[in-house]
Amino acid sequence: MNINWIRKQIPWIKNNKNKIYFDNAATTLKPKCVIDKISYYYTHLGINTHNTDSEFCFKVHEKIEIARKNIAKIINCSPQNICFVSGATEGLTMIAHGLAHHYKKAEILLNDFEHASNLLPWYHEKNHGFFTIKFIDVSKWFDEKRIIEAITKKTKIIALTLTSNVYGNIVNYSQLCAKIKKINKDIIIVLDATQYLAHGWIKQLKNIDFIVCSAHKFFGPFGIGFVYLKSNWIKKMQPLKYGGGMNEIITKKNFHPYNNIQKFEGGTLPLAQIIGWQEAIKFIDKIGIKNIFDYECELKKYFVKKLSTIKNLEIYNSHTPLPIIIFNYKGVNAQDFANWLGTKGIICRSGLSCAKLIKNVLKVDSFVRCSLSIYNTKKEIDYLYKIIKSYKKGDELKKIL
Repeated sequence: MNINWIRKQIPWIKNNKNKIYFDNAATTLKPKCVIDKISYYYTHLGINTHNTDSEFCFKVHEKIEIARKNIAKIINCSPQNICFVSGATEGLTMIAHGLAHHYKKAEILLNDFEHASNLLPWYHEKNHGFFTIKFIDVSKWFDEKRIIEAITKKTKIIALTLTSNVYGNIVNYSQLCAKIKKINKDIIIVLDATQYLAHGWIKQLKNIDFIVCSAHKFFGPFGIGFVYLKSNWIKKMQPLKYGGGMNEIITKKNFHPYNNIQKFEGGTLPLAQIIGWQEAIKFIDKIGIKNIFDYECELKKYFVKKLSTIKNLEIYNSHTPLPIIIFNYKGVNAQDFANWLGTKGIICRSGLSCAKLIKNVLKVDSFVRCSLSIYNTKKEIDYLYKIIKSYKKGDELKKIL
């Protein structure tokens, strides 16, 4: 695998030669092919869909459906089960809203590792009287056994992330979902694959009811993602948005939505982003998703081995496989330390990274997060190591005070 070639595909790296980007769990940098494809849409196509009255207009419609087909391949599903949304947040809001009307007093299982996007939509519906929420006890570690133990006769929905954006653990979704459905085949399983799909495709959909993701986490544009709906839910579930493109019939008394995936795509789709996202998938396929995963695991091991030798650095997730590392420098505020790293050209993140309940597990109020991707290098990690080794007490305050 040619890392130099990969780095040359990322314009940001060329345009920010004195910067190191270690915030990939927030968003990945975009390859030139994705940027070019978005530009191509506006300069060569530029029109809306929902218009097939000419060969030119039909071509745009066709490109979107081809993109849908290619994007569906990353979770091994039919394109007829893929609904485009703005991202995981809208997707999970859509699912929570749709399920609320079927399971008014349903108990849903959540846990402390979840991102806000997989907490707040369920909270919102609970506050309107639709759900009761039960938290799985993961106070020591995310153990799939704890999920199984938490299931009761009241449990109707389980919503969880496949990969924590903080911890970097991976859920064995195929095994876990099979165990859940064996207990009760009617339990609805909602998976947030936003972080997971940056490192691996989903091969087995059996027992999964819903999946959400955001394109910008794996080289795609902002403002686009998808919801996978198991076929039986397409007709049953209420849409979140109502408007043009999602209705089959409108009369003065009522309307009838489509009975297919179009039902959930009211309004104008982000067409340029969809076409750009397809190019991101091609970029990943060219490198190989397994090659990406293997290289990132290697970077994570190198990062931990190197930085764990620094006396005052406390790493909280050295044992997890994915290239997300959270740490604190003892006695230094995490935000101050991340800001100081920023003055040295290292872009990372501090706080709780929108997983605000994770403090119940880690027993810390904030941390510094470095998250790596395929275009990062051991040389960049060596530079981070050198900078942290050079730290002296009070350095983080010099440009603040």
